[in-house]
Amino acid sequence: MDTKTIILHSARAIRHELQNIEAKTLFLPNYITINEFISKLCIVKDYMMVDDDTRTLLLLQASDFKAFSNLQIQRNFFTFTKNSSYIFKFFEELSAEKFDISNLANADIYAEFEEHIEILQELYKRYESLCHQKKILDKIFLPKLYKFNTLYASSHKEIELYINGHLTNFEFELLQKCSEVVKVGIVF
Repeated sequence: MDTKTIILHSARAIRHELQNIEAKTLFLPNYITINEFISKLCIVKDYMMVDDDTRTLLLLQASDFKAFSNLQIQRNFFTFTKNSSYIFKFFEELSAEKFDISNLANADIYAEFEEHIEILQELYKRYESLCHQKKILDKIFLPKLYKFNTLYASSHKEIELYINGHLTNFEFELLQKCSEVVKVGIVF
């Protein structure tokens, strides 16, 4: 029997692996997606995970300041809903790489976008404040707020992570913490 926990990038990858080995053994390995693994490794007390609709509505509320119009994103519900995904992708990338949005203004490469960056920084602060007031957790704040779940990490005998692409700085941080309590292998 295999006591290894195998982490794959998607549920589809897990289904594919299970189809390949089902007929070969009665003892199936413990598979989990990277997102599910991260959600179990990270504890944020007293916060509830935000759903997509609430997330968009809170961002719309946070965008209610004069300078936001300079981004030329309309604040009517349907247009904003469509365009909010671009804003969230930007915030998600910064979060995953553990890059503080306030440091963007210091990067020469973004000098010509200084006004837009300042607006996005204000939007981020306002959105973060709304989420904090309502005790709502957005994944973009997870790297700032989480407590590492040592108990969950140590419940595994061995962890094997299959990388399809690259590891973000946040994922790497979590794996480093896991490696302090359990054997971790990475397969590229």
